[in-house]
Amino acid sequence: MKFSKHIILMATLITTIASATIAMTSPGDTAGLVSPFAQKSGSGLSGGFRLSARSEKELVKAGEPVVLKLSLTNTGRKALIVYETSDETDYKLSIKDEKGESVPLTEYGEKLLSSAEQLRRIKVEVKPGEEMQDSIRVSSLYRMAAGGTYFITATRQFFRRNGEPGEVMSNKVKITVMDEPNP
Repeated sequence: MKFSKHIILMATLITTIASATIAMTSPGDTAGLVSPFAQKSGSGLSGGFRLSARSEKELVKAGEPVVLKLSLTNTGRKALIVYETSDETDYKLSIKDEKGESVPLTEYGEKLLSSAEQLRRIKVEVKPGEEMQDSIRVSSLYRMAAGGTYFITATRQFFRRNGEPGEVMSNKVKITVMDEPNP
């Protein structure tokens, strides 16, 4: 009887420590945090938001569009604020090739992301439990036409109601682009 009480006590202690560890993870430390939205991947959790990313396809042919699906969920108890301009500019993407080198922008990506002009800026309050979904055609912004493996991470800025800024980072998504075989 005493032995089973000790096991229950240890299990409770381990669960408490694990919960505290997850709550204290930094924005880039997302190991073990999983969202039902994420397909074969985890998600990032920070300051009341969870950002999950997945690709429409994990394997694409050279020249096919590479589309990233994003899900931003308020996991906290208070409303948080994001500003919407466009899916392509609301998120900051980090794209690395298999050598760990950054993938360059396309001409369109350079023009869009270097422009300080924004035609719209809509304040959106995301209530607890609410989820926002976005889609970005990554291959129109970054040069991913060459065959190889690419790793994509997205970040998004948010604000608490008192104006304090925060940032949440997604899980890493792996996409393989296949060169078309020569005829």
